[in-house]
Amino acid sequence: MALMPAGGRKMSRRCGVVVFGMLMVLASSLHAAAPLQIAGFALGAPIEHYRERLKMDTALPLRHEEYLSEVEAKDLPGFKNGYLVFGTCLEPHKIVKIRLKYADSSKSFFNQLLQRFEARFGKPTAYRGDAFQTFIAWKWSFTDQRDGSRVSMILQHYSGDDDEYTNGNSVKLTWWSQVEAERLCDQKKTGADPARSSTPEPKAGRVDFDFLVPK
Repeated sequence: MALMPAGGRKMSRRCGVVVFGMLMVLASSLHAAAPLQIAGFALGAPIEHYRERLKMDTALPLRHEEYLSEVEAKDLPGFKNGYLVFGTCLEPHKIVKIRLKYADSSKSFFNQLLQRFEARFGKPTAYRGDAFQTFIAWKWSFTDQRDGSRVSMILQHYSGDDDEYTNGNSVKLTWWSQVEAERLCDQKKTGADPARSSTPEPKAGRVDFDFLVPK
């Protein structure tokens, strides 16, 4: 039987430690209690519970997801603004997303938040920002072992000039299982799948790049 060189055994042990560490990070987020509330708002709560804290006249259906509506929150100490997304197909209309922007937009404040998020929920499960870290986004994914409910949390920071991203620091909680339940409810009622785009498929043939590229 061939013996592994001492250097190989050390390398094997190092690899084992690295793999074990990665598995522990993943497990910490999958089995930690999912974050369900922030700033006094809770995922799964009926939107009516917070009527006094919301600008109900701002509620609008989400484009391409008409089974969901978004409403602006008011009076949020520590936050610049915030929005709640709730389902409109199932009763009662439950909150499925919470999106809040912090009043402090600095990178140093983001680092303080990240440190506290990790202390409470473990290391993130995925990085969703860019390679240059102008846009930084850390994502945690949670699965309730009792019923399989899926919840995600994203903490992000942006300090660029691209309108696609919100400047400063923000956090978003999403109850994906309930979002899917709302979609299926709407599909059953209407007989159509709103998740599918109504845009017709492009016809085969010559591509007119002059029409597609800005002038």
